Amino acid sequence: MKTNYNLYPDLIFFTGDVVYSCTESTLESQYKEAQEFLDKILRTFSIKSNNNVFIVPGNHDVDRVSISPEQTSWLDDQVKKNRIEASLNVNIMIQKNTPQFQRYMERLNKYKKFLEVNDYKHLLEDPDRLTYSTVRDINGFNVGIVGLNSVWSSRGGSDEDRGRLWLGTYQISKACNKIKNTTFSIVISHHPPDWFTFMEEKLMCKYIRNEFQFYLFGHEHEEWVTPIENYIRITSGALYNGFEQKHGYNFVRLYPHENRGEIFLRTYNGARWIPDIIGNETDNEGRWNLQGIFNESFPILRKNDENNSSKESKNSESNKVTNVKESEKISNKAERKDIENRLEIFYAPAQNAIMVANKFIKEPQNLKTLSEICKHKRGYEHQDMTPFERASIYVVEELKLIANYRFLAKKRYNQII
Repeated sequence: MKTNYNLYPDLIFFTGDVVYSCTESTLESQYKEAQEFLDKILRTFSIKSNNNVFIVPGNHDVDRVSISPEQTSWLDDQVKKNRIEASLNVNIMIQKNTPQFQRYMERLNKYKKFLEVNDYKHLLEDPDRLTYSTVRDINGFNVGIVGLNSVWSSRGGSDEDRGRLWLGTYQISKACNKIKNTTFSIVISHHPPDWFTFMEEKLMCKYIRNEFQFYLFGHEHEEWVTPIENYIRITSGALYNGFEQKHGYNFVRLYPHENRGEIFLRTYNGARWIPDIIGNETDNEGRWNLQGIFNESFPILRKNDENNSSKESKNSESNKVTNVKESEKISNKAERKDIENRLEIFYAPAQNAIMVANKFIKEPQNLKTLSEICKHKRGYEHQDMTPFERASIYVVEELKLIANYRFLAKKRYNQII
């Protein structure tokens, strides 16, 4: 690929299942073998650092021995609740890194050790959640990269996870704050959206549509490209010695100034890697062409200031003023759209949250449950505090949090209108 097509990877993405077996005796050797595989890729292209290798955990990286029935039951119970209530429960647990969430994350301790041993510091930006958000300067373009942990709630198996996984949209909202000024952005996870609970799938897709231009994932072992509205989904194939299903991987090459790209799909025929030719989609080289892939509301076609300076000097002063105004207009339009989306996703449901809170406080049968939640999440165990007081404090704190977010968003929104 390097010789025939001049393909040299600036970024390498591995969308999960670093290991296959989850048995204690083989995990260490499998992680070692996986790193040897990644090192070989780096050597092939004379890449000296793993700083641009991005990995996310897969369900096979989950230590199934660490999963307790109580953890599974709690997650299943959330699906039975009001959507707003369930989302708050999960997101607050993740955001505050409660002891409960730490117990869920124990199932990924071996994967975390793999990252530590092999010096993937950039993937341990948030070691408590095993997510990351970073920016890379690639040929003058600022590329935002977000890695999501889609397996913290996984049972480890495959079929039993479909439609039952929780992501916690807090993961995406937190990550997006760090990639606001990037030229374009990429998000990766192991699972595709339809593996998440119905309470999160639609919201997650909306977030990805508005925040990213590329969404990379694996899990289903079906290599494919799917343009969806403002972004493109790229599904990876499997890489596993002896695996009977179809194998695949791909190279993606982008031409941002020309607003196009190409994806080379590769498959294994039992002896060597060959083009994965898909009728009506690829050419005979297994190349899937993409046109108009960047949304005009993003400053895709502009490199950084340093690279633009020589080009801009050729324009007249009036053109410069016009370009600045147009750039500001595009930027403000994108930011307004972003904040409107965030208001709709997070802040508009505040009234629903108030209704849920009132339900807990006013109906006696719900009060005991909330009291226990408060004790677990906040440590309100003072002997003189009644269940009603504990519940009230919990509700007030959460409403303050929602109100503060809503106020800040509206304030920023009003500034840019």
